Amino acid sequence: MAQTALVSKAFQEKYTPVRMTTYPERDDNGLAGWMNVYADFHIISLIGIPVGLLPGVGVGGWILPFISGQMSTMTVGKGIVHINIWALAVAALFSYLTVIISAGRPCRKASKVSPIETLRYTEESGKGGKKGKKLTVVILSLSLALIILNGVIGLVSGFDVNEFIKSDIAADFSIQDASLDSMAASYHETDAVDRDLIEMIKAQPGVSETGNIYISTFGQEFSDEGWEKLEKGFFKDEAVMECLNCWYTDGSYDFNACMNDFRKFKTLSGNTYGMGEFAAGKLKVIETMDGSETIDWEKFNSGDYVLATRWTMDGWYYTNIVEAGDKVQIRSHDPKYAETVEEPAEDGKMTSYESYENAPVREYEVYAIVDIPQSIAYRVSEFIELNYILPESEYLKLEGSKGAMRTLIDVEDDKEAAFETRIKEYINSEDPDMSYTTKESVTAEYKSLSDTIGMVGIILALILGLIGLMNFANTMITSIIVRSKELAMLEAVGMTGVQQRHKLMKEGFTYFLLTTVVSVIVSSVLNVTAIRFLADELGMFAWRFTLMPLAVCLPLIMVMIIIIPVIAHNRLSRRSIIDRLRTE
Repeated sequence: MAQTALVSKAFQEKYTPVRMTTYPERDDNGLAGWMNVYADFHIISLIGIPVGLLPGVGVGGWILPFISGQMSTMTVGKGIVHINIWALAVAALFSYLTVIISAGRPCRKASKVSPIETLRYTEESGKGGKKGKKLTVVILSLSLALIILNGVIGLVSGFDVNEFIKSDIAADFSIQDASLDSMAASYHETDAVDRDLIEMIKAQPGVSETGNIYISTFGQEFSDEGWEKLEKGFFKDEAVMECLNCWYTDGSYDFNACMNDFRKFKTLSGNTYGMGEFAAGKLKVIETMDGSETIDWEKFNSGDYVLATRWTMDGWYYTNIVEAGDKVQIRSHDPKYAETVEEPAEDGKMTSYESYENAPVREYEVYAIVDIPQSIAYRVSEFIELNYILPESEYLKLEGSKGAMRTLIDVEDDKEAAFETRIKEYINSEDPDMSYTTKESVTAEYKSLSDTIGMVGIILALILGLIGLMNFANTMITSIIVRSKELAMLEAVGMTGVQQRHKLMKEGFTYFLLTTVVSVIVSSVLNVTAIRFLADELGMFAWRFTLMPLAVCLPLIMVMIIIIPVIAHNRLSRRSIIDRLRTE
């Protein structure tokens, strides 16, 4: 009876002036009350913007030095965070204008609506499209965070660089000039590892294998017969013709003119390498003249044979320039054969250069077609180039005594630390232009990249997750406030607070179920498509299907989206039923 009396009293007071005090007061233009609301947005902005900037600066100051430390740059002040007050001011102004502009239109529109119309809108806003749109936004914001988190962790958890680094380092240590592998260098030193350094390396304790790699970068010449074969074979390949059209011609220099220049000189860009048995063992054998899958070093080292590389378009299309069994010629570029030649330049002045026109030319038979791993190759290349590899002894006979481009070293595991210390001492004290790489340093470099991807992805997922939870909290709290009278009436006629909380928890659980369905389906699809493709492309990651991050995070999300409505309801319930029945 008491509850019925309360309800009756509430209905009697439903249209009393008390009810109207909950709406902003209106003036003749209907703006005064809503201008007060509009002013609140200014206050919120003045509070919220500094609160947002402080953690933004803090997170940036923490994460940016870490990311900078992983980048291969050499700049003054690398890794030091500099706070730009103007950038913060622009960010604050942009945020402030965004809030004011966004709030202005709704406030002006609301000022034209009477309180009764507002009441009707409020009572019906939970029905139809509005509620559906809010539900969609909340589900998508929560799901997006989980999808990104699952994708990032699924990718970085498959970090497996052991196979991948084989293309970046072929031995325990590689010693070379510091400019050799720097793409920023304008000049690359190709004979910096001299005989004294090689002997010092061999004398170190624990050194089990060494392999020198020499290079000459003068291009490859062809006889009339050899060039005719190229024109009938290699230059008829559609991919080669496309490459010539794209990279070797322009509006005034067409394909035919390009081919005429090739015919005139009968040369291709390329390098001649000299390799010992240890270094040559790192080559990828494509085919041999005798059909075997490996190189017979004793036969190859006889001095009558050469290895040749094939041509590739971006690493996905390959074709042979010369074939195994072909006869090719290599001209000596021993400095003792160099002749200084002077001739007039285009500006009429005389210019001089070193000519090897009269240097001896040696004929070799192509023993095998091979690919040179990036870790031991000269990293300056042309779109069309042909490389030859000679045995080390034969190369030095042809090209003369010179330093190696790089030296590969394998060291016993328990001696690696001592060897690295000795090499570091040598470089610091005797030859600072040299550098070295190790298998561990390459692995650490890729591991740092993996950690960077993981950290940035997880931080992004956390930010999106917080946004999703705030969207959910805002939706549920707004819904509870709008329905406060409905909940009060239900409580007045007998529904307990526990029953109301259970009702709200069920609504939250609906959000959880929909978030779970969307997250699992989209994460699964992305895992077997985009994440798998990315793992294959990066190479350092082994793809594996996983939903473990969802299994860990979804229970936490469930707890949050169930307890948020309960907390909001408990705060609302502190007011008496009478007050809640009076308030619209």
